[in-house]
Amino acid sequence: MELLIILNPISGGYDKVEFQHTLHDILENEKISHQIYLTTGDKSDQSNLQSIILKELPKKLVAIGGDGTISFCIQIALKHQLPLGIIPFGSANGMAAELGLNTDPFLALYDIIKDNKRQSFDLLLFNGEYYGWHIADIGLNAQIVKDFHFDPNRGITAYIKQFFEKLTNAEVLSYQVEVDGKIHHLEGYMLAFANARKYGTGIHLNPLGNPSDGVFEICNVNTISFTSLAAAGISYLIPEIGLKYLDVISCKKAVIKTQKPTLLQIDGEVIGEFTTIEVEVIAQAIEVILPSTINVEQDSYKSIMSKNLFPFSNNIFASL
Repeated sequence: MELLIILNPISGGYDKVEFQHTLHDILENEKISHQIYLTTGDKSDQSNLQSIILKELPKKLVAIGGDGTISFCIQIALKHQLPLGIIPFGSANGMAAELGLNTDPFLALYDIIKDNKRQSFDLLLFNGEYYGWHIADIGLNAQIVKDFHFDPNRGITAYIKQFFEKLTNAEVLSYQVEVDGKIHHLEGYMLAFANARKYGTGIHLNPLGNPSDGVFEICNVNTISFTSLAAAGISYLIPEIGLKYLDVISCKKAVIKTQKPTLLQIDGEVIGEFTTIEVEVIAQAIEVILPSTINVEQDSYKSIMSKNLFPFSNNIFASL
């Protein structure tokens, strides 16, 4: 089998039924063997996918969803040493934006089918058990993510609503950060572990971030004020402007201790409460399919368009 596609049916608040049918039609038309697996969110997903992979031996894994779905698929791809293709379909799509992936789902599919460019990226391992590859944190944002999961509304608007609700009661945390034998005593509203530069909202947290440089950054948000929030907004245009409100430590491994159990979220998924968090970078751990150069002479995609299989996608194939 060529593609095992893992689709989160509720990510981003989008109805994906029509997209799923169109996706199947495109791959059938291209004679690409595939299976689409819809996640349920419970533990059976892991065992079900394990069985499919062992039976069908897919050549590539495709994640369709947001950062949480991608993080889940990364663990599957890592275990079975499969290259990962990503079709962003979440509320914010932070890492997809970081890598410059196509936001149009059909252009992203085109990149995966063509498979002209791959690159290996680092992962972060937390407490020897949980993998992340974008941004994890404790403090303010983790609380926002937790409540966002229980909000009946999805999408970026729901996240912003949770942000302002939590901001008024933001708590200052104290933590001990050990890096290379040196102890740092820090206080702040949020401590982030960043393998990338920015959240999916476009706000830059870590201008030093590079998901393939073999290190990650610990970012302590030490100030929340009107000025710091304004700087966060402007960081969309000027990434470095927020650095004055951060303590930043680049490292390969760190141990963080808090005075009381503190909620940890990784790539938009709430993991649990911890008093000790060990983080280390796993360099060049996952291979990802990146955007390729579009070939407007691609006859097969002309045939797809002639069959009107892209009824709700405004992309460049419409002009072929």
